Amino acid sequence: MVHLYDAFAFPIVRDQLIANTVLVAFATVALVLRFVSRHIRQSNIWWDDGCCVGSMLHTYGMLAMHYHYARVGMRRHVTEIPGENMVAILKMLIVYQVVYYNAMVLAKLSYLFFYLRIFVTKGFRIAA
Repeated sequence: MVHLYDAFAFPIVRDQLIANTVLVAFATVALVLRFVSRHIRQSNIWWDDGCCVGSMLHTYGMLAMHYHYARVGMRRHVTEIPGENMVAILKMLIVYQVVYYNAMVLAKLSYLFFYLRIFVTKGFRIAA
């Protein structure tokens, strides 16, 4: 069984968790405002919006894993962490990398689809 620690025991861990939560909250507000502006302008939702939503969902997953990682031993020396926690940490590391790369790919695809939305003619697309 995994031993859980206090996530806010170390000030640096607490500060990281607070900073990440605030940044994800700002990103969520920006995404909501994006859809509100689409609704006000009666603009169609396209692939760039869908990729933003997908990237945001992956970001929520990364934030949840960050909180759980703080509970299983973040900022503790490797010799202080029980073996069961090490197994959980290493499994979470693999999952975190997959979720992180998916979030980054979706964010970059959103940029590319947004460029396709802006540059509608072939001449503009070649010049850009």
